[in-house]
Amino acid sequence: MHLAEGERVLVNTHRSAGQLAAPAVCLIVLAGLAGAGIGLLPKRWEPYATWALWVVVGAVCVVSVMIPIIKWQLATCVITNKRILTRTGVFSVVRHDVPLTHVELVAHARSLRDRALGQGVLLLTLTSGQVVRIPDLPRIVWLHSLLSELIWAYGPRKPDYTDGRVRARPEATLEETKLWPQ
Repeated sequence: MHLAEGERVLVNTHRSAGQLAAPAVCLIVLAGLAGAGIGLLPKRWEPYATWALWVVVGAVCVVSVMIPIIKWQLATCVITNKRILTRTGVFSVVRHDVPLTHVELVAHARSLRDRALGQGVLLLTLTSGQVVRIPDLPRIVWLHSLLSELIWAYGPRKPDYTDGRVRARPEATLEETKLWPQ
């Protein structure tokens, strides 16, 4: 990741560690089933049945444990003082770079499961009207407040018609930033 001049990383995070719960449970179940399977195999089938069982357990382990862990490890969200960067994918990588100057509104959503795991979905409304959804981020309430402060400080930007240059919005008042009227 290359940073622009004056840009610094504020947050570098993976998706919530709750995403690793299913692979962990699957690994425990696979280990139990493998042990029970080896114990129940007739002696006359050894060693070929034991090797076949280990091949099957290994294949299931790769698909249900290792691939989700690798996907989790490679899915990152980086927030700098100028943009939001997301990276996902193992073989085909999908990258998104969203400048903070293009973000109009920051919101988050949390289901009951998300609250229990301390995660949520970050929703960014861009100046073009498009909504960017970043799922399963940890510490979502803190990230939401951090991004709100950054958006307030850095954007969105609009032209100043006196000289045509783009500037921050120092003229925005607190009343303009409220999402819901009182």
